[in-house]
Amino acid sequence: MNFSEIFIRRPVATILIMVAVVVFGIATYFRLPVSDLPTIEYPVVTIWAFNSGASPESMATSVANPIEKQCMQISGIENILSVNTDGWSKIMLTFQPDLKVNELIPDIQSAISKSMQYLPKSVLEPTFSKYNPSDRPIMYIMAYSDKLSRSKLYDIVNDRIVQPMTMLDGVSKVDINGASYAVRVDVDPKLMSSMGVTLNDVNNAINAQNIMSSGGTISNNSQTYTIEADAQLKKPIDYNELIVKYENNRPVRIKDIGKATFSSENRNFCMDYYKKGQKPIKNPIMLALTKKSDANTVELSKAVQELLAKATAQMPKDVRVEIVQDSSKTIIRSIADVETTLILAFIFVLIVIYIFLGKIKDTIIPGITLPITIVFTFLVMYFLGYSIDNLSLMAIILAIGFIVDDSIVVLENTVRHVENGQSPFQASINSAKEIMPSIISMTVSLAIVFLPIVFMPGIVGKTFREFSITVIITIFASCLLSLTLTPMMSAYMLSPFSPFKKNKFEIFKDRFLGKIISAYSKSLNIFLDKPSIAFLLWAICIAGTVIFYIWTPKNFIPLGDSGIIIGQIKGPLGISAPQMQKFQSYLDQDMNKDPNIDRFFTITGSSEGADQSGGFMLAMLKDPSKRPSMNTVISNMRNYISEIPYNIASVYLLPKPVLSIATGAKSTAQGAQYSYLVTGIDENEVDKYAGILLDKMQEDKRFTDVQTDVELNMPVIKLSILRQKASSLGVDASNIEQTITSAFSHYAFTQFNKGTNTYDVILEAKEEYALSPDALDNIYVKSSTTGKLIPLSTITQWYTTVTPSTVTHYQQLAAATISFNIATGVSMEEAANAIKKYTASIFPSEIGGLFQGEIQQFLDTIKSFLILILIAVFLKYIVLGILYESFIHPFTVLTTLPTATVGGIGTLLLFGADLSLYAYVGIFLLLGIVAKNGIMMVDFAIQQMKKKVPPREAIHNACLVRFRPILMTGLTTIMGAIPIALGYGTDGSVRRSLGLIIVGGMIFSQIITLYITPGVFIAMQRVHEKFISRKNRPM
Repeated sequence: MNFSEIFIRRPVATILIMVAVVVFGIATYFRLPVSDLPTIEYPVVTIWAFNSGASPESMATSVANPIEKQCMQISGIENILSVNTDGWSKIMLTFQPDLKVNELIPDIQSAISKSMQYLPKSVLEPTFSKYNPSDRPIMYIMAYSDKLSRSKLYDIVNDRIVQPMTMLDGVSKVDINGASYAVRVDVDPKLMSSMGVTLNDVNNAINAQNIMSSGGTISNNSQTYTIEADAQLKKPIDYNELIVKYENNRPVRIKDIGKATFSSENRNFCMDYYKKGQKPIKNPIMLALTKKSDANTVELSKAVQELLAKATAQMPKDVRVEIVQDSSKTIIRSIADVETTLILAFIFVLIVIYIFLGKIKDTIIPGITLPITIVFTFLVMYFLGYSIDNLSLMAIILAIGFIVDDSIVVLENTVRHVENGQSPFQASINSAKEIMPSIISMTVSLAIVFLPIVFMPGIVGKTFREFSITVIITIFASCLLSLTLTPMMSAYMLSPFSPFKKNKFEIFKDRFLGKIISAYSKSLNIFLDKPSIAFLLWAICIAGTVIFYIWTPKNFIPLGDSGIIIGQIKGPLGISAPQMQKFQSYLDQDMNKDPNIDRFFTITGSSEGADQSGGFMLAMLKDPSKRPSMNTVISNMRNYISEIPYNIASVYLLPKPVLSIATGAKSTAQGAQYSYLVTGIDENEVDKYAGILLDKMQEDKRFTDVQTDVELNMPVIKLSILRQKASSLGVDASNIEQTITSAFSHYAFTQFNKGTNTYDVILEAKEEYALSPDALDNIYVKSSTTGKLIPLSTITQWYTTVTPSTVTHYQQLAAATISFNIATGVSMEEAANAIKKYTASIFPSEIGGLFQGEIQQFLDTIKSFLILILIAVFLKYIVLGILYESFIHPFTVLTTLPTATVGGIGTLLLFGADLSLYAYVGIFLLLGIVAKNGIMMVDFAIQQMKKKVPPREAIHNACLVRFRPILMTGLTTIMGAIPIALGYGTDGSVRRSLGLIIVGGMIFSQIITLYITPGVFIAMQRVHEKFISRKNRPM
């Protein structure tokens, strides 16, 4: 009794097992999490260090460098990238993809602790978080009110939304785009000097009267009391009445030399929100939520929406909260498109099966095994912890075309036995026994193709691991059902053969196929008589594959149409906040007139430091059916932005990708998708050659939005202390530094608590004394020996110059980042090769460079895929050799592969599609699917030869007998991929290359392999008989 016979003879048991699979499979499907891509954690940790008033160069050398040295000793680190600017350093540690961040935390803490002894005393202990700066926010949430003050609104949003939101599982950080209120103490330097008061006096007086500490406890035998001292100043009036000193026995209060007021923590911040059909909203509170790399976007979005529903119910009615942008909606829409594609593929496949079988009852058999196979796959996915995402559903869609092949082959073989006079029951037993070796061979040879992807290194390998395992699960599930359920159903559902019971459609179909098979039989003899023709065609296919591969543009993942445009607003260094806000106003007006934009917001002045040149914008477009493509919209936006009358800034626009694979930390600018890092020992040389490369790329029309972080013209005032003179007058350097910091840094030198929030107290010179470098002439310091006020101009010299606005390090080397986008119609491969060509001709040996992010992943992936394809072919040969116990016949089967690749890649060229990451996956699918044709022919021929049939007659019979199942299985695979090839759905363009390569490869190979494989089989059999069989003869 063979394996299938057990299930044929026990139909009730078989049906009950399948019912259980269906019930549990459907139940687990609705419990599977939904995501855009498999949840992958990229181990990136960001360290933040702050030193108020320090220049970018000082931060790089005195702060970032010691931390980098300690972190370089952490095991498993891949690279260290640091970005240093005024007063802060951001040090990004990227670890090997297989490591877990949580396991690295002790080592990171140790490295930071060791570095503390080398840092300036003014640097607070650095902090770190599991945060990848290359990750973009997944949600933007806006809160606004017509009645509440901005400060009150900020507190409500912070208390009721931000703090609870940061505690949600999966949240990396929540940025508040908006400024909290603070107490600003603005003092008049001239009044201060007339009353003998310095900025340090004001600073010391406030710190002495504003104390944040506990009062201790008092305890006796019966009770313990906690002492709460009201030692904090919380209102402007408290600060205004504060006595700084006594002059002529009269108190000098802050109100005598200035004024304390409630104000914004950042007075430069300006945000505008526009939505079609509504009035603009000025300076709302905007929250940007970034998820952890291993968090599920859809699940996190649901949790956030639940939190917002609870929070808004507890807020004042005038506070409105609105989700401006939610990435989960794009994911859900994309998944819905893929699910619809799945249904369409299923319907198309059933139509093909019906056309060939001619009876609805016969069509039901593979029609039932197909959904059960899919449901079984969902069941296994659930226990493996997988998710419903674009890749897993794509795996199932593609599998539809070939998982039904096994059932079709079994069913068709059973029908053939029935037509030869056997009863359906006996025919099912004999057919299953006869066809089982072929089914197992096809299953193993198909599954083995995807095994190399499971072990593919890097983050792309981790991302596609779930895809490949899902395909393998589906393949083996199909094999199992084709050897159990299909024979059982065939035994009880097929009718005994009667040539008089055929309907008109069956008669027409049989005659039509009969003519095709007859013509095929005659043409086949040419290749069997002259196998050299087959080898010639095979060689042409190999050459065509190579040539087409070289000609085809190569890309990573198509951007798709997310309906979201990200933009960076960039003005010249040294520009003022009012100037940026004026440009922002013009930009707002033009974008509000754009008929393709539904809503948008713009932000400038996000910090109160010296550099006010940056801004940000986010535009949400109308539904794709109501507007042109993203590329057209962006092109139109660039046109009207370039015509802004007050054209002092640039806006770099980037369509947000529908799908993006996590990458390591990078220094790519906002508004740019790609970047190239120039590195070297000498910072000046790095800046020089980065500038030359920048010029080349800006002249090259293949690149757009080219920008660099090498900005050497940041206006600064260099102040040098006349130390001997200052010392003789009783003034030390720390006194001077503290005075300047208090006057101009907008630095929060103390804080106070109110409720659960902490607010800053900012001391500064009045605005009219901080408009030009001459303001330094109005600043005084106090002599420690005489107590007299000394003009700062007496003991210092200053001059204006320019310095870098940002200093970047990579692996402790000087670095410069060139960020860019690629022009429409230019492939990523072409862009990368152009940059490589430029750098090869420009850079000396001491200057190096590397791509960051997606381009680097793309280049690494291409190399990996080419190697993995060779490994897959090798493994396929090994498996087939073991199954056939032959060195020769596996080669015969493998000759089918070039016929598929030349057809697939040629189709991409024909339709102007790129060889993207999806298309590479399609090549793997072709390698597995197309070999089925060869296996069916070779397997049957070997069985015939075991019955003493001559090789030529055996392969001829095999081709004719297997012609119908080969044609059926090929068409089902083609029809299963048709919806993908047509680009069905809003984001269908992202997946289209995968469908095209499958459809094109299958159509071409279906025709060619019917001739090449038999011809090669004859030639290889002759080799086998001439050499191997001769060696095996007894002596």
